[in-house]
Amino acid sequence: MSDELTTLAISLLGSGLILTIAMLIRVRGPIGLIKGDWTRVSDAQGLGQYVSMIMTIMGALIAAHGALIYGFHGDKAARNTGSVIFVALMAVCALAMLIGQQRYHDKPQHDGRR
Repeated sequence: MSDELTTLAISLLGSGLILTIAMLIRVRGPIGLIKGDWTRVSDAQGLGQYVSMIMTIMGALIAAHGALIYGFHGDKAARNTGSVIFVALMAVCALAMLIGQQRYHDKPQHDGRR
C-alpha cells in the first residue's frame, strides 16, 4: 500500500469516527457524551447541536485533506498549500468550539459569579 493510499485510508477512518461521534451527540443528546459541568449549561440540546455541527465540519475537513493528499500526491506545492489551509481551518474550528460553547454556559455559579 502506498503512502498516499495509507493517508487516505487513515483520514477516512478518522473522519468516520468523528462523524459518528457527532451524529451520536446530535441524536442521543450531549449529556454523557460531552464532559463538562452540566449544572451551568442553560440549553443542553443547543450545546449538543453546536458541538455536533463543529465536529461535522472537522470530520469533513479531515476527509477532504486525505483526498487532497491522495489526489495531488505528485504536486508537493499543492499538497503543502492544502495542508497549511487544512491546519488553519482546523484551528478556526477549535477556536469556534471554545468560544461558541461559552454561549451555553450562562448560568451563574453558586457564589453569583459566572
